[in-house]
Amino acid sequence: ECACATTVVDVGVEPAVISSNGTYEILGTTVVNQIEVMAGVAAVVILQDLTVDLSNQAGRCAFSVSSNASIDLIVNGSNHLHGGLNCAGLQVPRGAALAIISNSPGNLLAVGGACGAGIGGGRGTAGGDIHIAGGTIHAIGGGDPDRGGAGIGGGASTNGQLAGNEGGTITIDGNAFVCAEGKNGGAGIGGGGGCLGGTGGIVRIGGRAMVMATGSGYY
Repeated sequence: ECACATTVVDVGVEPAVISSNGTYEILGTTVVNQIEVMAGVAAVVILQDLTVDLSNQAGRCAFSVSSNASIDLIVNGSNHLHGGLNCAGLQVPRGAALAIISNSPGNLLAVGGACGAGIGGGRGTAGGDIHIAGGTIHAIGGGDPDRGGAGIGGGASTNGQLAGNEGGTITIDGNAFVCAEGKNGGAGIGGGGGCLGGTGGIVRIGGRAMVMATGSGYY
């Protein structure tokens, strides 16, 4: 049986770059440093009263999970993730996996930068495998005048794309309380916005979960 130590990172001091398997507790407040889970990593991440606001930094995610990485997320206290232009608040693209586990007692607000999902894909990117089984989760896509991201799911279309991006595989169950808001053509849960809305992907809702999801038109 592994009695592995928890690595604690204060983002007010340094970025949180998760490059190996393990358990990580992330805390602090920053408008500079980001959280990155590198490809190939499987980790447990605990958010503890964390604020990462990169809304003024184009192309930077507050928290990004690389393709071929997976995390189990525990939400403690009050947490806020805000991505920059074209990025999700909590970026989980196709090929990445996120599970917010059922014994998460806290809350998370994840806001995408313009064209990014609240939780899921950035601009031009489909959402990955997203499973929310606990916590109070509020996910808001980011919009610009032409297109916007889903609350949970795909990012908005990029140049040369007609439709927004697919939502991925989204499961909400357990005792989760989820509010998801899409912007400028983005679904609350599902595809991102574009000249055409992105396909929803696979969405499953069950257990004792309470879900409120609202999409948005362009104007």
